Amino acid sequence: MKRKVLFFVMAFAVLTLLVPNVKAAPATVAKIGDDEYSTLQSAIDAANVGDVVELVADTAEDITVASSKDITLDLGTYTLKNVSNHTIVNEGKLTITGSGTVDNLTHGKGALVNKGTAVVLDGTFTRSNEAGTREGNGGNSWYVIDNNGTSASLTFKGGKVVNTSGFSSLIRNLGATLVIEDGTFENNFIVVKNDDDGVLKVSGGTISTKAEKGSAVQNWGTFELTGGVLNAVEGAKAISTYSWSDGYTAPTTEITGGTINGNIYASKDTDYTVNTAPEVAINGGKITGDVVAEHEGVVKITKGVIDGEIKSDDTADVLAAGGTYTTAPSEGNVPDGYKVFENEDGTFVVAEPVILTFIADDYKETVEVPKGAALTDEEVEYLKEMLEAELENSDVTFDGFYADEDLKAEFDFTKAFDQDATVYLKLSKVQQKVNPGTSDINLIFILGTLLIGGAGLGFTLKNRKFN
Repeated sequence: MKRKVLFFVMAFAVLTLLVPNVKAAPATVAKIGDDEYSTLQSAIDAANVGDVVELVADTAEDITVASSKDITLDLGTYTLKNVSNHTIVNEGKLTITGSGTVDNLTHGKGALVNKGTAVVLDGTFTRSNEAGTREGNGGNSWYVIDNNGTSASLTFKGGKVVNTSGFSSLIRNLGATLVIEDGTFENNFIVVKNDDDGVLKVSGGTISTKAEKGSAVQNWGTFELTGGVLNAVEGAKAISTYSWSDGYTAPTTEITGGTINGNIYASKDTDYTVNTAPEVAINGGKITGDVVAEHEGVVKITKGVIDGEIKSDDTADVLAAGGTYTTAPSEGNVPDGYKVFENEDGTFVVAEPVILTFIADDYKETVEVPKGAALTDEEVEYLKEMLEAELENSDVTFDGFYADEDLKAEFDFTKAFDQDATVYLKLSKVQQKVNPGTSDINLIFILGTLLIGGAGLGFTLKNRKFN
C-alpha cells in the first residue's frame, strides 16, 4: 500500500515538473504589436513614442502614463477598472480610442486624471459605484474626469462620459484647457465645471444635465461656445456662471453658435465679497430658455435667437443690442439708438433702425427697417408682384425699383441695409383708365400701405432673423 501511495506521489510530481508553464503562464492583458504583456501598466512602461498599446482583456489596475510617454491606448471592447487610486493618471501625451470602458469604483477617485496632454477619440468613462446625492456624497463620489493644472490639455473628439451623481460634477477643468469637439456627456448634477482660470471651448457634442441645481456648463473661467448642444431639464440650467474671488480672472462666457436648451444665468456668488462680475456675450446661437442676470451679472446680446425672456434685477447690466426674440426685451434692456421691430410671425428683432425713403413722382413715404436686413431674390419678386396686383385697376403700371432719380440703376434689396437709402419707383401711365377715381395720392397711399404695413416689405421681412 505504501508503495502505491509513493508511486502516485512521485508520478504527480513528475507530471508537474513536465508542465511547469501551464500553471505559471500569465494571462495576456495588453499588447504592443505582437509583444504581449501580463498587465496594462507593464505595456505602457515598455511603450515607445508613437506606440499603440492595445487592451485585450478586462483588467483592474491603477495606471500612470509618465511624462516621457507619447502613446495611444486602444481600449478595444474591454473594461479597465481601478484598484484603489485613480484609474488613469496621465502626465504625458495620451490618445484614447476603442469602444471599451474606463471605470472607477473608489470614493474620491476618478476614471481619468489628466495633468498632461490627452485626446479622447472614443470610449466610455464612468464611476459605476457612484453614490452621491443632493444630501451628500453617500460614501462614494467624485469627478469622473479631472483635468487639472496649467499644463493640462484635454480634447474630446468623441467618446462618452456619464455618471448619475447628484453631488459631484462629471468633469472638472481647473486652471487647464478643455476642448469638446464631439462626444456625449451626461450627469444628474453639474456636467462640465469650468473651474477657476479654466479655459473651455465647445464646438460640438451633447452636454446634458437633468436635475434641479444642475448645470450643463458651470463657468468660473473662460468659456467659448461655437457649436454643439447643451441640454438642461427639470429645473437645471444650461449655463450658469459666477464670480467669487478677485484673485482669479473674471469669468467670461461667449456664445457665437450652438443650441442651448435651458436657461442662462449670470451672477456674483453672494457668499463672497467680490468686485468683478461674470460677463456673458451672446453673439449667435439658438437659445430656448430665459437669459437671467442678478447680483451685478453682465449680459450683452448682439446676435442670436432667444426663445425665452430676459430677466434681471436692478443691479444687473443686461443689454439687448441685437438678436431675435419670442418675447420683446423691455425698454430698459435696449440701448440708445436701437429699436425693437415686431415681425408678422410674432417674433421681435432688436437693431439700429435704417430709414428707407420710397419716392413715387412727387410723393414719398418712409419706413424704418432693421440695420443689416436684406431680402432674397424671391422676396423681391414677391414684393413686385404685390405692387403690380394692387395697381392692376389703376391708371398706372409699376415698372421697378431704382436707386437714382433718373431711374437707370435698379435698387438692390438683396444687399444689407447698412445706411439710410432712397428707393425710386418707376411708374408708367396707361392710355385707358380702368379706374378713373385713382389719383396719385391714392396711389401713394396704396404704396405706403404695402411698404409699411402688414404686406409688402413687412411681409417679406417676417421670417428674417438678423442674427
